[in-house]
Amino acid sequence: MGRLIILAGLAIGLFSLMPPLISKFMQTNGYSDSPSTAYGLKSEHSTKNNKQTTRSGHVYLKANSKGHFLTRARLNGKSIRVLVDTGATAVVLSYQDARKIGLTPHISDFNVRVQTANGEGRAAEIKLRSVEVGTIREKNISALIAPKGALSVSLLGMTFLKELKRFELAGNRLILEN
Repeated sequence: MGRLIILAGLAIGLFSLMPPLISKFMQTNGYSDSPSTAYGLKSEHSTKNNKQTTRSGHVYLKANSKGHFLTRARLNGKSIRVLVDTGATAVVLSYQDARKIGLTPHISDFNVRVQTANGEGRAAEIKLRSVEVGTIREKNISALIAPKGALSVSLLGMTFLKELKRFELAGNRLILEN
């Protein structure tokens, strides 16, 4: 009986530690929708607003264990997991993420030729009403949609990044400023 009580106590203690560990794992690996704390995201908002279409601020992203900058962005108002990719010419949505934000391209829409690390492909061209990362918001961003199954995570590429005042890699942090 005493062993059973000790075992039960250990199980309760162990299980009480699990939720914060699971939460941290999910945030670090891009499975959590927590808007401001996921992926080491830290935002600073500036009240200076030069354009009506833009919200300014600073966003600091921490690289994951593989050196990638994963975060959540709001595309057309919907939260989507993205990989910030300075090597991507454009913002590129996976087919599944495009569907999540209400875009359903037809096969005939995939008429833009693209060159990827895996060779040549096709994509559908779109214009996003808004792209938000932390306190930074840009409007009317050109983007592409990859065909179904071609991309596992959406890319936040240069059609968004070039609109910023600056972006800088500093160690394992990526600084976005607008």
